[in-house]
Amino acid sequence: MLYVRTEDLDPVTGKFKNWGTAQAPKFAPVEPLILRANAGDCIEVNLANKLDPSAILFQQNFFMAPPLNGVLPNGQPAFQSKMSGSVGLRPQLLSYDAATSTGANVGWNRQGQPDQLAAFNKTVKYTWYAGKISRGAGGTLNYTDAEFGSLNLFPSDLMYQQPNGLFAALIIEPKATTKWNCDGDGATGDCGQSGGGTATPPPTTRAAATVTLPSSTFREFAAMFSDNLYISQSNSSAVNYRTEPFTFRYTGFTTTDFSCALSNQLVGGDPQTPIFNAKVGDTVRFRLMHTFGAGTSQVFSLHGHAWQRNPYSNSSTQLGNNSLSQWLGSRDNHGSTDHADILVSKAGGEGRRTGDYLYSVFVPIQARQGSWGIFRVSDDGATSTNGGTDGGSPANAACPQTAPASSGGTPAQPRDDLDRFTRRPLNINPRP
Repeated sequence: MLYVRTEDLDPVTGKFKNWGTAQAPKFAPVEPLILRANAGDCIEVNLANKLDPSAILFQQNFFMAPPLNGVLPNGQPAFQSKMSGSVGLRPQLLSYDAATSTGANVGWNRQGQPDQLAAFNKTVKYTWYAGKISRGAGGTLNYTDAEFGSLNLFPSDLMYQQPNGLFAALIIEPKATTKWNCDGDGATGDCGQSGGGTATPPPTTRAAATVTLPSSTFREFAAMFSDNLYISQSNSSAVNYRTEPFTFRYTGFTTTDFSCALSNQLVGGDPQTPIFNAKVGDTVRFRLMHTFGAGTSQVFSLHGHAWQRNPYSNSSTQLGNNSLSQWLGSRDNHGSTDHADILVSKAGGEGRRTGDYLYSVFVPIQARQGSWGIFRVSDDGATSTNGGTDGGSPANAACPQTAPASSGGTPAQPRDDLDRFTRRPLNINPRP
């Protein structure tokens, strides 16, 4: 299940529109919906439901996670349900009228009010304000613009729609933002519209963008982490729907050293998780969001970089430099429904070093399941066309230069979570 922009769909077939040709197709990116607005904006969203009630997905029974997955005396599961066919969209932080724009039918917000959920072939409209609303002594409403940064957009059925991919993100940019250009080949760069009916193709991704202010720019990367997404029976971790389990990079032979799983020397290619590109020295903002879920809280880490824990100013209504803030190199408690903004002053660190920097999560088993990727810093900020090996990157002597021959077995499981921090010795007689 996906939230998608109407302009990305063919109005006749309802499928993704091909902006290219049959020989060279060009489709909108398959990734979580990422919306953007400026602080102080009034945001109107029209949500249409095109989920066919006869789809197989709606016939499937879903079960609760432990400990709510018990068995009744008759042997049937205690909790099982089919996914809701109605859809909604519920934002964090924003101000809105709960009777019309919550994105859920709860309690008295239904009393005398229109349905806040869209049934099949129906459309519902939400109105949100990117700021805070207070009421004065005389009853007058006071509006305070707020640069909220990244926030989650939740579906109305959290238990069964979200694990099937129905979630989205909204980024509230600085009030003075003049434009945001998303990354793409031959695209207009406009993160908002794909082309408005013209022949202009959509961006390659809306998760990576260049945000322009009156006197500066910054690179922006939206990363939505999931730990209960239905991908396969053995894996549920992903970043923007994409996953790169360590076992995929060791397919066909056994090993207990997972430190080389991140090396392209072993597999000859980049991971399938997002690769974010910036020019060395660029100002960068990572927009982190964690979807609803029941997994262990994660710790986001970005190697080689540090940032302020509380990058807030002007009574916390703006993101920016805070001289009183603690500096960190990781973000803890990045669990269900969390959202955060990582402001990196210089891509490549204080030393302005080009190269591939790992971003991942902790505990280690979560990273092994696929929640990791690459922050690629280069001289020009361009996307690598050779798996990250452009420029003759030096070989890592600790890792095999080519993938070992298949042994016909399955990769050995690490003995404990400390294996993430162990490496093979580089000589025969290592020091104790």
